Amino acid sequence: MERVLSQDEKIRRAEEIYARRKMQLQSRTSATVNVEDGNNNKLTKKLIKQFIICVILYILFYAVKSSPDLLSQDIMYKIADVLEYDINIQELYKDMNLYINSKIKKDEKSNLNVDNNESDSKMENTNNLENTQTQETENIVSEEKNEGGLIEETLSVTEEAKETNTNEESSGISQMQVDADFIKANYSIVKPLEGEITSRFGLRNPSVETVPKYHTGIDIARVVGTVITAAMDGTVELVSSQGDYGNHVKITNGEVSTLYAHCSKIYVKQGDTIVQGQQIAEVGATGNVTGPHLHFEVRRNNQY
Repeated sequence: MERVLSQDEKIRRAEEIYARRKMQLQSRTSATVNVEDGNNNKLTKKLIKQFIICVILYILFYAVKSSPDLLSQDIMYKIADVLEYDINIQELYKDMNLYINSKIKKDEKSNLNVDNNESDSKMENTNNLENTQTQETENIVSEEKNEGGLIEETLSVTEEAKETNTNEESSGISQMQVDADFIKANYSIVKPLEGEITSRFGLRNPSVETVPKYHTGIDIARVVGTVITAAMDGTVELVSSQGDYGNHVKITNGEVSTLYAHCSKIYVKQGDTIVQGQQIAEVGATGNVTGPHLHFEVRRNNQY
C-alpha cells in the first residue's frame, strides 16, 4: 500500500525540489558567465597585441624617417614605392571584360568557321562555275578598256603613288636610324634615373584622353623628390614651366639635346654648363601627367 503523505511532508518535498532546481540553474548561469568572461579576455588580449604591434611599427617608421642615414637611399625609395603603389580596380575590371568578350567572339568565330566549311563544300561547284563566268566577263571588259588606254594610265598613276609613299616611309625610318647611329657613335648617354619604364617611345593607346597617342620620349616612374641626373654633358638651353611638360629643362650638346620634363624642382638655370651625372632636378607631377614620373627625350636637330 502507498503511504499517504501529510500536508507538511508535501510542502517539504516541494521546497526540496525547488531548491535543487534553483541550484542547477545557478550553476548553469555561472558556467555561461565564465565562458563569456573567457572570450572577453581573449578578445582583450588580441586587441592589446595588435595595439602593441602598431606602436612598434609606428616607432620603426618614425625612427627611419628621422634618421635618413639608417637605411640607404635606394631602400628608402623602394619602401616609398611600395607604400604609394595603387591598384586601379576599374582598369583591371575593364581588362577582364575585354578578355571575356574577345574569348566569346573567338568561340563564335570558331563555330561559324565550322558551319562555313560545311556550306562551302556544298557550294564549291557552283562557285567555280560563277568564277569562270565572271573571269570571262572581266577579260572582255579589260580588253575593251585597254583599247582606250584607260587601264594603262590608271596603273601608271597608282604605281607612282605607291612608289612615292614607299620612298617617304623608308626615308623617315632611315633618317631616325641615321640619327640614332650618329648619337651612339659620337655621344655618351647614361640613364638619368633608375626606375620602372611605364611608357616607351612611339605610338601607344593611353587610357586618358588628354595623354597624347604618339609618345616623344620614355616615362620613368619614381616618387616625387627623387633626384634626376644629367644623361650627358652640355649647356642648359632652356628652363621653363610652360605647357604640357610642366617644369622642364633642356640640355644641348652640339646637334643633340636631352629634355627632362614634369619635374618638381630644377637645380640649374639657363646657360649653366652641365657634366654627365650632375644632379639637375627632382621627379615631380607637373604639367599634363597622370602620376609622378620623369619624361626623358633625346633629340638630334630637334628631331625626336
